[in-house]
Amino acid sequence: MAAKRLTKEDIRKTTGILNPVGHVVLAFKNDAITAEAAGALRDAGFTEQDILLYTADEATPNHNAVAAQNLIRLSLFTGDDQWRDKADRLIAAIAPTAVDNLYMHMALFNAIDLRLRAAEIVVTGEGARADELLAAARAIPPLDRIVLHARTAEALPPSHPARAQVQASSEPQAFVCIAETCSLPVTDPEGLTRALQASRQV
Repeated sequence: MAAKRLTKEDIRKTTGILNPVGHVVLAFKNDAITAEAAGALRDAGFTEQDILLYTADEATPNHNAVAAQNLIRLSLFTGDDQWRDKADRLIAAIAPTAVDNLYMHMALFNAIDLRLRAAEIVVTGEGARADELLAAARAIPPLDRIVLHARTAEALPPSHPARAQVQASSEPQAFVCIAETCSLPVTDPEGLTRALQASRQV
């Protein structure tokens, strides 16, 4: 079998070599399953010259997509829409290249997903209850959530959708905000989990 191990220094930027009719690309979960598939191909009559095995090692995401995700997070952390606008322009600029090579642009789809459905969890106040809410928020997988600790309403931008609700109470509480819409306030970790689940279903 012709085999070549790809590393981040030697990863193909295009699948153009696979364009001719007759090439089939299969992806498997691990090396053991890949070996079984290669064996099945041999049993079916394919020769070593017919099978080219690639294993991805130390794959790195597209740097433009990572930059877009960072800009989106920065816009939420700072409340400054200019960072979100820059992320939108960056995504729009690189999206056309993804159409012809989806596999090499998975990080771009993560950036788009973050842009559309990022959960901004705002925890207000101080003290033991605020600490519990912060711990619960930070325990949520970070791929599509951002945690903000706004001790007072003044810590949020004037245009933030949760600011009015924060001003209405001085008690520690949390809000889940997605796409400029925030949940009702919750005051315990279990309520935060339920609020996040409900927001995701909208």
